[in-house]
Amino acid sequence: MILRVGRTVVYALAKQLNKEWDQNALQTASSPESLSMAADDFGDAMQNVRRAIGKALRASRNADETSLILQEVESIA
Repeated sequence: MILRVGRTVVYALAKQLNKEWDQNALQTASSPESLSMAADDFGDAMQNVRRAIGKALRASRNADETSLILQEVESIA
């Protein structure tokens, strides 16, 4: 959630530097209401987070299982 809000602020500042937005548009984008809307969208982000964590845990578990199998093979040989 912090990353989403931070990214929203950074994008708003970058648009101001590129002269895409005027000062009024920047103030609107960085208002508490706009940042609250970015933070409120965390439900969709949670699915991506869960998926990434699951993938990392599966990869870690697979690496551990592979390591155990290699240890068993080495002990037999």
